Amino acid sequence: MANSTHSLIAPHPFLRASDPPSSSSFFSPSSSSSSTFSISSHSEEENDNRHERLEQYDAILNSFSSDIPAEAKALAVLKAFREHLPDEGLENFVDDILACAKSGGMPYMQKLSDHLLKAILIPFKLLSLGRPSLQHRHDLLGSVSQHANGIKHLSKTTLARDGRRCVYTGNIDIHHVHELDTGPVAHTTSRHILPYGLKDTTEDTLPETEAKRAIWWSIHRYFPALAGKIDGSSIDQPANVLTLNESVSSDFGECHLAFQPLPTENEYEVVVLGRISSGYPFNTGYLITKMVLSAHNALDLPDRDFLDMHHRVARMLSETDIVDEIQSRQDRRDPEDSCDQSSTDVAHIFPLMLSCLSLL
Repeated sequence: MANSTHSLIAPHPFLRASDPPSSSSFFSPSSSSSSTFSISSHSEEENDNRHERLEQYDAILNSFSSDIPAEAKALAVLKAFREHLPDEGLENFVDDILACAKSGGMPYMQKLSDHLLKAILIPFKLLSLGRPSLQHRHDLLGSVSQHANGIKHLSKTTLARDGRRCVYTGNIDIHHVHELDTGPVAHTTSRHILPYGLKDTTEDTLPETEAKRAIWWSIHRYFPALAGKIDGSSIDQPANVLTLNESVSSDFGECHLAFQPLPTENEYEVVVLGRISSGYPFNTGYLITKMVLSAHNALDLPDRDFLDMHHRVARMLSETDIVDEIQSRQDRRDPEDSCDQSSTDVAHIFPLMLSCLSLL
């Protein structure tokens, strides 16, 4: 693994490399009104100019058409973010694109694309792979590692919150069936929405700490609704956990399955973005197209903004070839250069992700 994260979590082109990620260290030459990583309160004049700035952005990206693979990949990533970012994050993103155009065009856009890949898309994909965080099995719950012991109570209480069922299929957890229960059963698991691997740990090295800070900086900049709700110290919160069938959990972690918020509170459209292993119709007898969340205890339900980010990133991943590139690099790697994402130990998952980045 590299000694510095600068070559792994590529720096934002307008974040001063000598400074830690913070609002004070962000600088954009495009205008004096550039947003910080947190939610900005734009003036009325800036709101009036939003449509004009979007048109400028579209004109800039549409002016580039490159046969050079690296430039084509950068444009694909930038267009995916343009299409799927939430409105508040899109305003920050447009600021960045206009700054890139003013500062030097394509070279700066490639830097921004590289940052978005390595600070959002790749971590979100790789840190969600492998076995789920904690399965609802009595034998496993009795012999978990120290880090898993820390979420044992969270897993137990969120399972109760979700009615001992997969929130998607309605299947009852096979280890928590009551005498009067009817309907299909399944092995279920607690699945983090934002990747568990982004959790801060006491075992983090300085490069790992810096990399996580860069990732969270970007998450909060481009998904401002999450700022103040979640970071590396609050990953293990009920609002960031779903109870899912094990097969559904794998598809969710692969970003092949996502839940898009609907206008009605706690209702979500089911979105399938690729081949899924869990299959249909999950012994329910019908195709599931909508998920409705309800709480069976006082815990917070899975957060709408967290599920919204997962859905948006899943769509971005489906529109870029970065997943295929990661897989091809892993297939060609030295067998001793481990990039195995099967470990559930958060202290191991993040360093493995950095090793994967070093292959790209």
